[in-house]
Amino acid sequence: MKLQTVSFQFCHVLQKLERRNEDGPENNPLFTTVYVGGIPHEATNNDVHLFFHSLGAGSIEEVRVTRDKGFGFVRYSTHEEAALAIQMGNGQLIGGRPIRVYLVQTFQASFLLKTP
Repeated sequence: MKLQTVSFQFCHVLQKLERRNEDGPENNPLFTTVYVGGIPHEATNNDVHLFFHSLGAGSIEEVRVTRDKGFGFVRYSTHEEAALAIQMGNGQLIGGRPIRVYLVQTFQASFLLKTP
């Protein structure tokens, strides 16, 4: 009886993990914006736009850089384009600094960039 309970609990945990992976940003079509960290403070919106455009991952809809904090966001037309930009851009150099690129929901990016 005890073995059946442990087996059931293990299967239940695995099902939860599988569901969480299915709901993750890499599988969610609402995620079309990528967070870009490690941007040099002197980099502009245009610099970041040119860099991501050169990757050829897709159609860029918007670029917003917070220069004093060293991060920004690039919004693509589709989830697939954003995912490709992450694969191609993560670890690449902008202004001699390696960048980190992650998926975020568009409303998260808007919230982080709100000006008072």
